[in-house]
Amino acid sequence: MIKYSIRQGETAVRNTDWPSHPPSWIYRVLPAGGLLTGFSADVLLSSGRIDLLAFPVLSLLLWNLAIYVLTLLKRFRPRREGRELHEFVPWLARLCNKSFEKLHAGGSEALDDLRTRDLSHSILLSRIRASVHLSAVTTTVGLMIGMYLQGVAFEYRAGWSSTFLETDTLRIILVLILGPAAWITGIGIPNVEALRSLAWSAGTDGEIATNWIHLYAVTCILVVVLPRLMLTLWSLGTARRRERELQVVSLNAEEHPTPNMSSPHFERICIIPFNHLDISKCRSKCRCMFDGDIDDRQSVPYEKIDEYFDMFKPSEGSALYVAAFDLSATPEAEVHGRMIDRLKQAAGTCETKVCLDTNAYTERFAGYPERVGERKKSWSDFLTPYEVTPIFTGEEV
Repeated sequence: MIKYSIRQGETAVRNTDWPSHPPSWIYRVLPAGGLLTGFSADVLLSSGRIDLLAFPVLSLLLWNLAIYVLTLLKRFRPRREGRELHEFVPWLARLCNKSFEKLHAGGSEALDDLRTRDLSHSILLSRIRASVHLSAVTTTVGLMIGMYLQGVAFEYRAGWSSTFLETDTLRIILVLILGPAAWITGIGIPNVEALRSLAWSAGTDGEIATNWIHLYAVTCILVVVLPRLMLTLWSLGTARRRERELQVVSLNAEEHPTPNMSSPHFERICIIPFNHLDISKCRSKCRCMFDGDIDDRQSVPYEKIDEYFDMFKPSEGSALYVAAFDLSATPEAEVHGRMIDRLKQAAGTCETKVCLDTNAYTERFAGYPERVGERKKSWSDFLTPYEVTPIFTGEEV
């Protein structure tokens, strides 16, 4: 039975194996580690002076801008293009909740409650994302603290050196990076002649770095702190919405515990086989697990995934879209991942799942059940970043 605690503001999953919250130490270790990392980066890398082109904070700004670009790619384009850096959150989810991997491998009655599984895992990922975003904020704050403490204690000097950049190019770069901060603070960016006099190669000792520290600090707030705080709040808001949905699911389960009521209803259950797979097992599995009319679709050819979904026509009304694969196939992002991405795009707001036909693989390794478990886990790990639920035809409902 699933119980929900409104007073604590979190979902407490009792007597099930569904993890929806990371261990409490995650909320402390990631932000604290970020704060220490940021402070240490300034102390260890600055060497008592600020090089305008090699300042540690410049790397932090570029890194966060790259994360924002990848986040947009993940939302508006197929996940494969921006997948690698986003693997950290699912990896951390698996690290914190080994029980979730065990569920994927089979052998748990909780697999029947697919809606609970989806919601719980979504809550888990959202809360870990919030902690990761908050750790980016504390890293930036630690770097800013290091800047100001070091600047006061050792009187930082600012200058620059470059083998390839001319002074006018340097000023263009500084205007692009520090322009908004200069407008807010009223601190002007030096002209070309003034920047030329700050070059270490000119034999000067630069200038007192106070203004540059202020400019970079305000830029950090604009580029990192504020956007990351917004992403933190967004992730927490997503978790809270999923928790309310989970509350409704749990209340319905308590009020209507009959098996028929536990089967999700869809007007259409669209099963899309990959590479001419016989979907009879997947069809039977879906009939047992879901309520709705089966809508078999044409097979997706191995080499024509994009062409297939360019002409794909979604079903009207509420529908469940199920991609059917053979468990014996080795999952590949360029093939199976591509099909899942395109299917989710075509499905829009409708629910998507993946059904894996275990029949051939189980018969092949009938004497080696551990091989079957390993392959199930391999597929489950592969599907985790795509946030779709695997269904194995060989498991009892």
